[in-house]
Amino acid sequence: MSKLIASLIVVILLVGCASTKVTGFRDRAYQSVSYVRPAIDVRIDDLEHKVAIEDLFVNEFSARGINAIRGTSLYSPTRKYTAEEMAEAFVESSADSIIVIVLKKDSTEEKQVWLINVVGKDVGKVVWTGESKTKLVEGNILDGMNLGTMFKSISKNVVTRLIEDKVFKGTSVKNR
Repeated sequence: MSKLIASLIVVILLVGCASTKVTGFRDRAYQSVSYVRPAIDVRIDDLEHKVAIEDLFVNEFSARGINAIRGTSLYSPTRKYTAEEMAEAFVESSADSIIVIVLKKDSTEEKQVWLINVVGKDVGKVVWTGESKTKLVEGNILDGMNLGTMFKSISKNVVTRLIEDKVFKGTSVKNR
């Protein structure tokens, strides 16, 4: 019995928990517009984390029946793009919308604030804007796990909110 309790304590210490709050607003002029194929454009310099976040968002959307496109598939990390080149690549892609995710300057590993905009290809404007605030509830004792825990919480909660706000036509996923 004491081995079981000790094992449970170790598992609790190893698995971190993150709390995410998403605040967002839909443009009233585009209330009837919904999308099914977003591109995920994470705007951070760290390629490892950029790809990890893109993958988590793509997986969250996939679990809800939506085929998302990684931003690194749209915009090759091997070069710099002008605003015009980025717009052209988006317009020529199979995506019907793009989710631009930007980490705010004062964010830390323990507390992150992300700005999120959804732009519809059909209207060429922001149809939803929001902010995701995530903080660690319990720290992990394993280095490198904090960011993964936070990224997973952010992707799950942002995708849930976008579907609840009917920005994307997907299904809700309970108890994930």
